[in-house]
Amino acid sequence: MEVEVETPEVSLEIETPVVEIETPAVEVEAPAVEVEIETPAVEIETPAVEIETPAVEIEAPAVELEVEAPAVELEVETPAFEVETPAVEIETPAVEIETPAVEIETPELTSYPAAATELCF
Repeated sequence: MEVEVETPEVSLEIETPVVEIETPAVEVEAPAVEVEIETPAVEIETPAVEIETPAVEIEAPAVELEVEAPAVELEVETPAFEVETPAVEIETPAVEIETPAVEIETPELTSYPAAATELCF
């Protein structure tokens, strides 16, 4: 058995509108910055410090977010800069602990053989 089916010829032309988006050109210029900082040497002696902080629990609701944005090309030149930090020396205090000498003298004991001694616990 043979079946032939003819379908009409279909031609479909769809014109989509042309969309042009122009973003303004952005130029950012900043002056060159030179920073020189001279500070005196600093020596700091600090005692030992213990800090306890309370436990903190934070709950936030779940957030779903869908964002669609057009592609953007951005060129930004940042100025070069250099920062020098001062040398810092920290010394902790030396701790020496001396225990006193302890001498104990006990009296001499004599035992008497005729006396019966018994220890009960």
